Amino acid sequence: MTLQQFPAKIYRWWWWRRHLVYTILMRAWLRFRGATIDPTARFWGPIEVRGDVRGLVIGADVTLEAHVFIWLHGTLARPAQLTIGAHSYVGRYAAITVDERVTLGVRSTISAFTSLQDHDHGTAHGVSMRDLPLDTRPIIIEDDAWIGMHCVVLRGVTIGTSAIIGAGSVVTRSIPAHMIAFGVPAQVARPRASESP
Repeated sequence: MTLQQFPAKIYRWWWWRRHLVYTILMRAWLRFRGATIDPTARFWGPIEVRGDVRGLVIGADVTLEAHVFIWLHGTLARPAQLTIGAHSYVGRYAAITVDERVTLGVRSTISAFTSLQDHDHGTAHGVSMRDLPLDTRPIIIEDDAWIGMHCVVLRGVTIGTSAIIGAGSVVTRSIPAHMIAFGVPAQVARPRASESP
């Protein structure tokens, strides 16, 4: 090993140790608070989880990158439900804010800087914004769906199985299975092409 290779080897060793510690500590802390976390779930850096985590379920082989933000707004009587299916991935700086229910299917991908929010404020005139009731509807991301970077997914949306949402899109309506959609607001552009063997 040369002198130039030495710092890279040290960094790799430190990087893996650091992430192993984050994973062990986050799993233990979330379980202690009442969440259901599979032993194979990985946390690749610090994440922030606010609220009552009793409704948080993280499946097998899920990866949450550094700086993911999860806020569960539920009440003691009705905890907010966030389910992340097995083999799913949530990228850096993604934000998931849940008042009722958000479900991510098996092998779904939420890319970096994406926001999912299952509620919105009312807009009645003459009432303070803080006093308006929340309009809440669940978000469902079905199996094998891929949401690109910097997307916003709003309340009441279902993204179908194997659908792809292009980067920078704002999803205000449901997207059918096996479709590619993008834009502001997101519109279906075409079906996914079949891959030849």
